[in-house]
Amino acid sequence: MSKLTGELSYKDWMIIKHSLEQKVRISQDVMNAVDKAIEGLDERKYTVDAYKKQKKELEEEKATLERVTKLTDNFRKYIKGEERHYMQRPINCD
Repeated sequence: MSKLTGELSYKDWMIIKHSLEQKVRISQDVMNAVDKAIEGLDERKYTVDAYKKQKKELEEEKATLERVTKLTDNFRKYIKGEERHYMQRPINCD
């Protein structure tokens, strides 16, 4: 996937982070409910394609949330004066 850059304010980054956290939390709750509902059922009797797609998207969202959290934590350190320079792409943010 291509890497794109853009400038956002710290407030914008935090809005994105909190929105993504909420979306991941809701999606995870839905996945847990579906997992519980289909536990023990024979997969051949129903279609699971949409479920598998949603589960894959949830994993991608979790990975994105992890990267955004690392970036916003790095921004917070810079704003508080704990870091002299903020790194646009922290080493551990692959």
